[in-house]
Amino acid sequence: MIKYWIKLLRSRDNALFKHYMKQEEDLESNINYYGLNWAEKIKQILDEIGIAELWLSQNTTDISIHHIKQRIIDIYHQTWKTSVDESHRLSTYSWYKGVLTQEIYLEFHHTTYS
Repeated sequence: MIKYWIKLLRSRDNALFKHYMKQEEDLESNINYYGLNWAEKIKQILDEIGIAELWLSQNTTDISIHHIKQRIIDIYHQTWKTSVDESHRLSTYSWYKGVLTQEIYLEFHHTTYS
């Protein structure tokens, strides 16, 4: 959804961009779409991950999907670590699992036989 928002911002001359701008204006005017305002969802995501300035500026040179993706991953890892550390039931688990990664034994190695 965010990739599509960036694509719209970079192609400002098409009909979809004009529709997006209408939704953004409606958002600023407090017109309610009963939770279906796409622009509102983008703004909410950017607010939640702490980069609301991208919404305000909408400068396409400042926007990097890799930066946004990494920020979302970092927040997820921090939330996971905090929930594990604060859980009494997971105290032993937290000694062994300090970083959220896939365990080696879960990787599937497909071998073919000749």
